[in-house]
Amino acid sequence: MADPIPNLYEKYGGSPLLTKVVREITTVMLTKASLRRIFEGKSTHEVLTLNVELIALALGHTTSKHNPELPMLGYAALNLSLQSYEEVIGMIRHSLLANGLQSRDATIAINVIDMHAKTHLNVPITRHVTSPFSGVDRRRTARKPE
Repeated sequence: MADPIPNLYEKYGGSPLLTKVVREITTVMLTKASLRRIFEGKSTHEVLTLNVELIALALGHTTSKHNPELPMLGYAALNLSLQSYEEVIGMIRHSLLANGLQSRDATIAINVIDMHAKTHLNVPITRHVTSPFSGVDRRRTARKPE
């Protein structure tokens, strides 16, 4: 029997990647003026926990305790604006790429977050979510009818 296809979490080394990405984005979130106000009243531990769940979800890592709705419900309570949401997504993408993910895999991770965010956040996400199996924005590859 063939080995199962690894998820992004397993493909890129598991816990060390998750730890690096979460530390990077949490540090920026708590120090950047435009995002710091969103997390007022939240402890560093609460923000770390929220981000661990979010990045684990994006990388396809699940445990028996993992609830896929938890990070989105946590972010929904923050009442993010579209601008703040896009800023968070940009930080996550940058951190994923800086920590060795290929562009296609970073896009898949962001698509996973976007799909859950459309369901749980009151943010009109305008980014085109592609199939997580293709990793390609089909609008760019579509051919004009001849």
